[in-house]
Amino acid sequence: MGVGLRRKEGSVGFMEKVCEAKEIGGLGMLELRKFNVALLGKWIWRLDSEERGLWKEVVESKYGGWRSLRNQRIGRPEPLCWKDLEEIWRSEGWKGSFEDNCIWEVRNGREIMLWKDKWLGDEALKDKFPRLFSICSGKGDKLWQGGEWNSNLQWVWKIGWRRSLFEWEKHQELEMGRLMGSKCINMEKDDRWVWKENETAKYTVKSAYRILKDEEQGEGGPMYEEVLAD
Repeated sequence: MGVGLRRKEGSVGFMEKVCEAKEIGGLGMLELRKFNVALLGKWIWRLDSEERGLWKEVVESKYGGWRSLRNQRIGRPEPLCWKDLEEIWRSEGWKGSFEDNCIWEVRNGREIMLWKDKWLGDEALKDKFPRLFSICSGKGDKLWQGGEWNSNLQWVWKIGWRRSLFEWEKHQELEMGRLMGSKCINMEKDDRWVWKENETAKYTVKSAYRILKDEEQGEGGPMYEEVLAD
């Protein structure tokens, strides 16, 4: 990592033209800046989806793991490789951020943050129900900590509050409960991050590049297909 992501202004128009698909008059060449973003994006994907390893433990202990990329840390000295990942996270073309192209598949609930991760659509619960988040007793809870198994061995969501809810807050609690009721804990499997744009559910440089280019399966040049081959 540590490859510069910034580009000079000069011949941007020319480069955009030759990188367009052949069908619309371009040469179908790779747009190297976006290709570089797609390559480095794989490191973000590996931070969450890959099994434990020494490199991952070091990164998580020093920077806090992939979730810390959500909030850019101002004024703190960081190596170029981590700054690059922060830039990749919010790079233009992701339709928001890197995370917006992923969804969580709920299983045992031991990886997903109940309030802070996007596991019920495009918004985290803390953003969809900010009032409830402000008075919950477990802001850092994982999913498995937000409920329990009843006597019929059915999973029941059970959120703890720091005080009794007002009447209007109870309505929000009911609405949130309806959303959460569509998901159930499965203790036999681990939670996993799913890449939306690939039928295998895994991140690929090819699918990421197509998102960044905002294109369908248009025809590219021979180099384009060879380099992006999975």
